[in-house]
Amino acid sequence: MRTAEAQGIYKLRRQTVEPVFGDIKANKGVTEFLTRGIKSVRTEFNLACIARNIKRIWSQLRDKPSDIPQLASVIASLLEKYWEDNCPTALLVFG
Repeated sequence: MRTAEAQGIYKLRRQTVEPVFGDIKANKGVTEFLTRGIKSVRTEFNLACIARNIKRIWSQLRDKPSDIPQLASVIASLLEKYWEDNCPTALLVFG
């Protein structure tokens, strides 16, 4: 952190990555993982990220009610694709 290059990298990280992790931890309450194992933890983290992204998109479209049906179909297709790729057994149980 003593060099100008390292400070520039950290400054960029503070703007792009840190607010996202702070939001997930502080506002969503995801401070620790409930599952064990890299695959299930990755799935749990991805779901937290999906929830954050959906909320962010929803808040941006709040003032445009005409775009909400289109958004709903996009979200549904993204979640369906995610479940097919990562949790095939969940589709058998829930879908």
